[in-house]
Amino acid sequence: MKAIVAAGALALCAAGAAQAQGTFPDQGERAPVRPLFASDDMLEITLATEFKLINRQKERENEERPALLVVHRGEAADSFEVDVRARGNFRKRTCSFPPLRLDFQTSAVEGTIFEGQDKVKLVGHCETRRADYEQYVLHEYLIYKVFNLFDELSLKARLVKFNYVDTGDNDQTVTKYGFLLEPIADVAARNGWDVVEAPVIPPDAVEPNMGVLVDVFMYFVGNTDYDPFFAEPDEEFCCHNIQPIGRSYGPVFPVPFDFDFSGVIDTRYATPDPSLEIRSVRERLYRGVCRPIELLQPVFARFNTLRPDIEALYQNQGGLDARGLRDTMRYIEDFYKTINDPRLAEREFVRTCRRS
Repeated sequence: MKAIVAAGALALCAAGAAQAQGTFPDQGERAPVRPLFASDDMLEITLATEFKLINRQKERENEERPALLVVHRGEAADSFEVDVRARGNFRKRTCSFPPLRLDFQTSAVEGTIFEGQDKVKLVGHCETRRADYEQYVLHEYLIYKVFNLFDELSLKARLVKFNYVDTGDNDQTVTKYGFLLEPIADVAARNGWDVVEAPVIPPDAVEPNMGVLVDVFMYFVGNTDYDPFFAEPDEEFCCHNIQPIGRSYGPVFPVPFDFDFSGVIDTRYATPDPSLEIRSVRERLYRGVCRPIELLQPVFARFNTLRPDIEALYQNQGGLDARGLRDTMRYIEDFYKTINDPRLAEREFVRTCRRS
């Protein structure tokens, strides 16, 4: 369900969100996790369609192509007819293999792993001929898995080994990692909330505990490509790489997504906004609103508690190359040095915070 509300009405929720501090009497009944995202087991899927044609027509709005999707289960397989189209903004312009959206026929998937699914985002490898782009997919997938450790108010991702068959090019097949992303409406439903659509989210409307967590998490992954309060100039609703969920009258929870500009991934195409005055996305910069360091300490403590689980996600993930894994673990180590050093924490989270 979507709750559409003007920015002025959202401002009225500030006091309620601030006073709630984790107690939400208007939280609704929680829906169960849908089958596709109820497991972390990697799927093997064959997706057959005219991929070259999709790429050539990727700038056409809502241009869909029919496709056959096959889920392999050992010796058995389940087949589904779906529609596929290119999606996204930056990556659709940049990638020779753009991100895709799969549109299911809901009546045809009842009783299957895709039951309840309508439109599902597929995050793929962007460039076929470069191995590092497949590594980017695994690293972005792991960011979603790390955030899942902190809160159920987060997007679930399902890792897939895709066999992409181009039916318009002699059935040429490419096998790459990708992942499917839980629809935001399902995140809201399984937490008892609504999807909130508004042109602006006032800072005081954001549930404070979630706001701090998201800001520190974005610093952890080195992501400055987000805004929890405002939409992009060409977008109708807030927010940039943040989806608000909750209630139109509060509280509002920011749910982050789209992490390919994060320093922990360090994609070839990622560059920071020049106004931030950092040289690369690898250079961390805290973009959270200004708060006393005492309000951040509980989040730092959660990061310390979850550190073994975070590191285990990376160390146990198959397919990561050894050099990339080492670089990632060093990047994570630098974060922990910062949050556990009072002088560094003051410098990074208080002196450079967002004051407007």
